[in-house]
Amino acid sequence: ADRFAAGGALNQTARQLGAVLGVAALVALLGHPISVADTYDKLTHVWWFCAAAGLASAGISALHLVGPRSRA
Repeated sequence: ADRFAAGGALNQTARQLGAVLGVAALVALLGHPISVADTYDKLTHVWWFCAAAGLASAGISALHLVGPRSRA
């Protein structure tokens, strides 16, 4: 039971850290737009960043799907 508790705590920590870094990246990329056109350009950059981060996350997760091969 202790291992499940430690695993759950590590999972929650990773989720919180991801949320903090994601919001920080969003604010850094969005910044303080001056005009509507500037806002659109910055939101486009934010969208591409989010898409790239999602693909990177999926790629890292896919690496964990392939477990170690058993030696029989």
